[in-house]
Amino acid sequence: MKKILRLSSIPNKYRRIIYDKKNENIQHLSFDALRNYLFSLFMNEYDQYSYYLHQWGKYDVIEIIGDDEVLQRKWAEENNLPANCNLETIIETQIAHYKPDIIADYSHYFMHHNAVDYKKRFSIAKIIAWDGYAASDFKSQSQGVDLVLTCVDYIKEIYQKLGFKCELLPFAFDQRIYNTLKNNLNQKYELTFSGSLAQVHNDRKILLKKLCKSDIPVHLAIDNIGTKNEWISRAQLRTLANFRWSDFIDYSFLQKFNSGGKFGLEMYALMGQSRITLNSHGDSVKQAGNMRLFEATGMGSLLLTDYKPNMSDYFEEGKEVITYKSHADAIDKATYFINHPEEASAIAKNGQSRVFSQYNTENRIRLFEQFCDDLF
Repeated sequence: MKKILRLSSIPNKYRRIIYDKKNENIQHLSFDALRNYLFSLFMNEYDQYSYYLHQWGKYDVIEIIGDDEVLQRKWAEENNLPANCNLETIIETQIAHYKPDIIADYSHYFMHHNAVDYKKRFSIAKIIAWDGYAASDFKSQSQGVDLVLTCVDYIKEIYQKLGFKCELLPFAFDQRIYNTLKNNLNQKYELTFSGSLAQVHNDRKILLKKLCKSDIPVHLAIDNIGTKNEWISRAQLRTLANFRWSDFIDYSFLQKFNSGGKFGLEMYALMGQSRITLNSHGDSVKQAGNMRLFEATGMGSLLLTDYKPNMSDYFEEGKEVITYKSHADAIDKATYFINHPEEASAIAKNGQSRVFSQYNTENRIRLFEQFCDDLF
């Protein structure tokens, strides 16, 4: 059985939620127990690779969350590393300890480290890198990476022009999540948006403002602006420090509708409790393919998403999802489906059926397994 060391990351906003609670039970868990706890929250891509690949018996997967300092230092302590060693030393020691045949890098590690050097030093046969970020510095990807995986064609084309072998591995939905939550779902929200607002989301910000000013009951779960309970937030202070006056005004307005970020199971529960889930890709994103397409539909919510030319590659528009081509179009369609709940429910069920049958995580990991087979 070949070994895969999957190197992933966990965003700061997730870590703050987990560890800022200062839960003593969490802090004193062993490395394995803490990692299993993190996976149980279903944040990011959790344990989907190890869960499915272990069942099939061809590959043994070791899951490493390289930038989780609390978790990584537990491994270091249990393996007698010096207390003052840095995270890179821990990762390299883990590679030497586990002796993987493949490193699957989902953390952009090999945009900052030399893949050829690591292959020689640690006798690694193959290195796979994931990149689904539209604003990546693609030229920073290390030569020596044997395969780059991505979620959209235009990123695939960029990497191929740079001389990399690149394949599509679209996102999917893990039905374990729905099964965990399905008995406690009631659609108490008409329209929700869950996500972030950054400078690459100006169109998203304007649309959310227009929706909140309409007659539509909007529930926001934005993780990086203030909430309705705050007089002035850290996000507003940051905009002032950077002279982003319009963002300051817009955030002040939007936070009146904002309950704060939702992650993992809380985020999925919110979508399952929403008649309509709004999706809006970043300003520079040319093609549909983000995770929300499959998360919202998988949880049985009607997906209202911005139109992209490749949308029909995934869903039948009007039957399984609803797309909009302008802000006015989004507001009109949201209003229509709020007033026609049975029609909204029928489309949502069609979308969920498509995801369960075609865009399920098991199929996605099967495709990943095939890519690994092909490398050998």
